[in-house]
Amino acid sequence: MLTSTLLCSALLIAVPLRRELNEGWKFKQARLNNWYPATVPGVVHTDLMDNKIIEDPFFRLNERSMQWIDKEDWIYQTTFRLTPEMMEKQNIELVFKGLDTYADVYLNNKKILEANNMFREWRTNIKPNLEPGENILKIYFHSPIKVDIPKWDALPYQYEASNDQSENGGVFNKKVSVFARKAGYHYGWDWGHAWLLPVYGALCTWRLGTMRNSMMSSSANRK
Repeated sequence: MLTSTLLCSALLIAVPLRRELNEGWKFKQARLNNWYPATVPGVVHTDLMDNKIIEDPFFRLNERSMQWIDKEDWIYQTTFRLTPEMMEKQNIELVFKGLDTYADVYLNNKKILEANNMFREWRTNIKPNLEPGENILKIYFHSPIKVDIPKWDALPYQYEASNDQSENGGVFNKKVSVFARKAGYHYGWDWGHAWLLPVYGALCTWRLGTMRNSMMSSSANRK
């Protein structure tokens, strides 16, 4: 009986606290100053549409006029506060279920994560970087075109990628899709548009970020 009671107590303590960071987001082109409200999780095309900056990409030939988007870097930012209960925990992790693809994450102006793969989960301990009041979370999404074209240019040969509609994207025959851990259809396909960065693309928090207090045992709750 005593053993069972202790085990149940330990299991109760080990349940992590979670907070979804899905509110208060804004975004902008990295080289410009104007901020606009954003939806997270989401993609830059829908945020641009919601703010009347671009028209429907699926209408007629609008796709052609939107190839500039994947040549830009984009910044998403929000602020949050943690409860005293969460701040007291020993281990506090920031978890991203998906960042697409090249992204630097900053907490209170300190880089805490560099992502380069849209197919995996990213998590990092943020306890040392948290403030007792307002915290600023920023994600800097790098253009996959600007990141990967130098890799293409550095090779003495060319990879084949029949799906990659690089010509439609304005980068001639530089089929850079082979360099990125990123969905191939973002680069175009016979059934879909070539929207490299944002429609689900390299500028996308495609699965939600979570704040989690991790406690592996009762001893982890000590201050």
